Amino acid sequence: MSEKSKRGKQSSQKILKVRFRRSFRGYRALAIALGFLLLLVWAIFPLKYRMEQRKEAANYERKIEALRKENESLKREISRLKSDDYIEELARKELGLAKPGEEVYLVYEGDGSSETAATETATAKASPKAEKTFWQRMLELFRPH
Repeated sequence: MSEKSKRGKQSSQKILKVRFRRSFRGYRALAIALGFLLLLVWAIFPLKYRMEQRKEAANYERKIEALRKENESLKREISRLKSDDYIEELARKELGLAKPGEEVYLVYEGDGSSETAATETATAKASPKAEKTFWQRMLELFRPH
């Protein structure tokens, strides 16, 4: 092979390489852009997922804190219920109980029960030997003499 044919062959190869490179230069930019876009999408979705997880975690933290406060109040209630004084206070307040020898007075606001009070006192007067009920005795306390 001669020197000229070698140069001609090399120059034709260079021309082909340049043409090949030029023809794929646009595709290369497109491929880089698509790759960058895929990378961006791949990065955004996990960020969105993480933000949702953080919101859920914050909600759970608030719930946990509320349950801790409720737990503390229940512990205080348990310790108070172990006290005899508190049990006595609850029995007096909630159940209307009294110690032997004490009298309990219940005051009710008027709700139209004066008719029933009159009939109860009338029945109590009709049978003086019959023992009066608790409510009859209470009504007698508030009856004008």
